[in-house]
Amino acid sequence: MTTTDMAVPQPIQVSRDLTEDDLRAALASGWDDFKAAPQFGLFFAMFYVLGGVALYFGLFARGEWAWFIPIAAGFPLLAPFAAVGLYQASRLREAGKPQNWGEILGAIRGRGDEQLLLMAVTVLIFFGFWVILARGIFAIFFSRSGIGGETMGMLLSGPGVLMVIVGSAAGALVALALFTVTVASLPMLLDRDVDFVTAMISSAEVVRSNPQTMMKWAGVIAVALFVAMIPVFLGLLVVLPVLGHATWHLYRRAIPAGAELAAHDTVHPGDDLPTPPRMADAPPTSVPDPQDRDGGDGMTRPAGLDAPRGGQADDLQKITGIGPKLEAMLNGMGYFHFDQIAGWGAAEIAWLDANLEGFKGRASRDDWVGQARKLSTGS
Repeated sequence: MTTTDMAVPQPIQVSRDLTEDDLRAALASGWDDFKAAPQFGLFFAMFYVLGGVALYFGLFARGEWAWFIPIAAGFPLLAPFAAVGLYQASRLREAGKPQNWGEILGAIRGRGDEQLLLMAVTVLIFFGFWVILARGIFAIFFSRSGIGGETMGMLLSGPGVLMVIVGSAAGALVALALFTVTVASLPMLLDRDVDFVTAMISSAEVVRSNPQTMMKWAGVIAVALFVAMIPVFLGLLVVLPVLGHATWHLYRRAIPAGAELAAHDTVHPGDDLPTPPRMADAPPTSVPDPQDRDGGDGMTRPAGLDAPRGGQADDLQKITGIGPKLEAMLNGMGYFHFDQIAGWGAAEIAWLDANLEGFKGRASRDDWVGQARKLSTGS
């Protein structure tokens, strides 16, 4: 290998078919995690709330509201890192392991390789950049007033309104950039043995591959955090934990457990790394007629039921990756219970992967069978 060659990892495979159903499922799972162990969410959110309240009274008491506005606006930028402990709580609950303070507080240290610390530094750099940028925008519009000469009435003036518009646009771009590189990278650094650069690239790939869905998720986070901050930050005691837990579940859906790093390849600087192929874009295969039990090609339609047993179907949305639309589709095929899914073999899964219109490949990628077995046995 020459000195111009570099060894770089292949990109981690990410899902390219995230939908609004996945966002709803993530929020529902996040709410369930919060209700199951609220003490962890309240603990981490408390520091966030107390910090905001201290800033509010400290800066307003000194009449420096212009400092408070950019800091408050940029406060949500720190939310992803504040949620690391929440990711661990969801991770432990998902694995059926006991949630204890030692494990959850220990998550803040990461995996002991300083990668999470480097990610935290990146988040703080973004926050510092935003504060400097916001102060620069203020100076441009109110250069004559000077720092410390602010009045609330200035915001209602023509330059004040224009400053808010420009500042909001600039802040949105900074927040979007940070969201792109952290939405999946922080939970990934907690979950996998990867470096923080690979985690950020993978996170950006999730956003690039699912732009509409991820922009909606960014909007949900922004609106929820903004509304939660209005009552003296107190709404964050609930909103921040739910969003933190939900982000873990969305990460699980966006980067499936089997999407491990491939072996390192040798490439030259400037070479384009191949984008992992979308599972649903694989060469088409012949699929059996929906009425056939065996198409002779290694795929078999799972046996269904005419109606749920006892007139009561299981809540299939408890399976990560199944939202309202998928649940309705599965019910329409005759699949209502966890034990039905738990009994599927490779041939049945192959049939589902090929026949779930709009969700092809989902059954195997999200390991429905493994999840259903845990749910059906209560383990």
